[in-house]
Amino acid sequence: MESAVREKIIAAEDAEKKLIALQLVKIAHANSHSIDELMQDLSPWSKEQIRDAFKFVMESLGGQEHFEAHWNPSIV
Repeated sequence: MESAVREKIIAAEDAEKKLIALQLVKIAHANSHSIDELMQDLSPWSKEQIRDAFKFVMESLGGQEHFEAHWNPSIV
């Protein structure tokens, strides 16, 4: 993970969002760019929390427009 992005995520005040965001980045690097049902089922976080953290990661990467263009609001 790019160190500037990691530092931006670590600097977040919301500890839970920070933890979810770091896990999402790790999963994206290791597996894919999707949030599937398996991840949500195995985590203690709601789909809304995962979505919000993923949006935070995309904003940290400068990809807010990409997120907005591809996020399907009917999922969450």
